[in-house]
This record gives sequence, C-alpha cells and structure tokens, in this order.
Amino acid sequence: MLEGSIMSAGKMYMTMILIALIVTISVFLFHVQQSNHFKQYVNYQIERSGGLTVDTIDTINQYSKQNFNGIFSLDDSQQTGKNHTVKLSSIKRM
Repeated sequence: MLEGSIMSAGKMYMTMILIALIVTISVFLFHVQQSNHFKQYVNYQIERSGGLTVDTIDTINQYSKQNFNGIFSLDDSQQTGKNHTVKLSSIKRM
C-alpha cells in the first residue's frame, strides 16, 4: 500500500517537471520566433528604403513599439556617426 502512494507521488512530481520543461521550451521558442520576425522586418525596411537611414531607423523603432511593446530597438546608423546595433531591451514585467 505504501509503495503505491510513493509511486503516485513520484509520477506526479515527474509530470510537473516535464510540464515545466515544455512550458520553458515553448516560451524560449516564442522569443526566438519574435526576434527572427523583427530581423526580417529590419532587413526588408533597409532594402526598401535603399539603406539604413534615420527615417528607416525611426520607422523600425516605431514598428517595434507597436508590435513588440518596445522590446527591440535600433540605434543610430553610421550616417549620424554612431554605431548601429539591434539590441534586445529587458522584458517589462507587469
């Protein structure tokens, strides 16, 4: 009788661990998909506008604020004399 309850507790523990692992992997893959989508949008906008201009940077940052809650941002281009990098801001917790 005691072995059965220990086995049930072990199965529940393993099930909870597996569910937590699946949720963690799902969240990670969702974030990877978002970053790939943003990179694709940045490349498209750069090609469409003929290069990385200040207007393109403003458009990209506005798109990020509207669709990704400002998680991504693009710094100034080489035309302004600063580095241009895409950075991932910290995720805002509610």
